[in-house]
Amino acid sequence: AGSCVLMHYDLFHRAGGRLTEEPTRFMFKFQFLRTSEPKASSKVATWRISDQPGEEAVKPILQELASWLSGSTVSSPSADREAFELAGADELLEGLGCGVGEADRIGNAYRLGLCCRAGEGEALRQKALEVLWRGMVHQEEATVRAAAYGMSVAGPSVSHQLQVLLTSKYGRTCAHAAFALGESALPSRALFLALGDSMKQATPFFKATVLQALACLAARARALEEVDLCELAVELAKPYLELPSDNGYSSVGENACLVVLMAGGAQGDLKPSVLQLLQHVCSKAQDQYMVCFAREVLRRHLRSRASPELPAVFKAIEACCGTFCGSGTEQGRPRKSDG
Repeated sequence: AGSCVLMHYDLFHRAGGRLTEEPTRFMFKFQFLRTSEPKASSKVATWRISDQPGEEAVKPILQELASWLSGSTVSSPSADREAFELAGADELLEGLGCGVGEADRIGNAYRLGLCCRAGEGEALRQKALEVLWRGMVHQEEATVRAAAYGMSVAGPSVSHQLQVLLTSKYGRTCAHAAFALGESALPSRALFLALGDSMKQATPFFKATVLQALACLAARARALEEVDLCELAVELAKPYLELPSDNGYSSVGENACLVVLMAGGAQGDLKPSVLQLLQHVCSKAQDQYMVCFAREVLRRHLRSRASPELPAVFKAIEACCGTFCGSGTEQGRPRKSDG
């Protein structure tokens, strides 16, 4: 009690089942989303990559994260390169499977992803890409997930291959391809349209995954001042803002609102028709996360313009959203305060 931990909530909250009958514990998720990629700085980084025994498996993951935060890129260590050049594709694919521990599996995926980057040698790059491709269409969920991490580390150079995988006959492959695109691809009209097409007649889970990827890409487009792409992202998300939900929870609607939030940027720069739709979401949606995302967009828009109508508009929104702004839980999902 009294401790505060700052972490990515997916590290702890992995949608696992309740293992005990202990009283309900509250979890508040605060969404922190970057508006631009980290840039190189003259300041010396203060963190140090751990060299403790037993942590070799996660070393490439830590190196990649430290490098990204520094605004630079890293290459795969020479020892990995030599080992990968000697190993066969089947052997490397086994390193992504359930036969190895999760830390080793994800670490191996990161190493393969780094080998896919430019400058690693074309033969090695093609081998690594072949292994990751085979992993993406594998029957084991764990292998597909690991391969998706590897693809995201590979960067924009594999965006074309990931777009092809969006049309796979395997649902898990499509979803993980969308995730990897959201993590690493550069925003473009062709990519946005491909993501939009992939959601047609798709399952709710896949739609939510694609919309989350589109939100990441919209944020990247906003940082690059690609206004046309931001507007396209909003148009693709609009049809999913008001999906019916029997229990009041809609992951599709939540991520559609997230797209609008990211596309609008810090100023909530959106068309009047979109703002009107968000006001409707605030008054009618049964999902508290949808309401909070929509409300935040409206707040950004109004405050950036110092509108004289600001108090009246917020009062109306408060009236619509009041039931979602208290504390407590609803079917195990904590209510989210206006923080």
